[in-house]
Amino acid sequence: MIQIITDTHLDTDYPVFLADNNYKTCTGCLSCWLRTPGKCILGGDINSAIIASDHLIIVTHANFGSYSSPVKRVIDRTIPLVLPTFKTINGDLHHQARYKKYPSIHVICYDVTLEEEKVLMNKMVLAHSINLHAPMHALHYCKNKDLKAYLDKVIGGLNE
Repeated sequence: MIQIITDTHLDTDYPVFLADNNYKTCTGCLSCWLRTPGKCILGGDINSAIIASDHLIIVTHANFGSYSSPVKRVIDRTIPLVLPTFKTINGDLHHQARYKKYPSIHVICYDVTLEEEKVLMNKMVLAHSINLHAPMHALHYCKNKDLKAYLDKVIGGLNE
């Protein structure tokens, strides 16, 4: 199963979660760990769809070497997918896995022109993939005008 999170409208047959400015920001209340383990109390979360998928595709405009603000809000609220305890991975502390299986992460970043932004985005996607225990990750760049064709190409590669 494929789940798509995007900050732009996409025409596809796959489940799409449109990250927009109406999606509530994580408040850092820790209820997803303490009161309702694994579930965000703000509601409207996509975590059950993410954890049930084999592949998570994130389509985003880069914003200073990071995800766009709407996509970042969704990513921040994936914290219930991990435990509040830590382990060392490659010399860094990361949350332990809550589940046995996590999706691979494929990020399609559109309209990035600065090499410095690509360097930062590469680091962001790697850190996010480690934090979400993704078995693999990939980062792709394309122009907004080519986004639909590029998304189809990525999905085609996943379905092979």
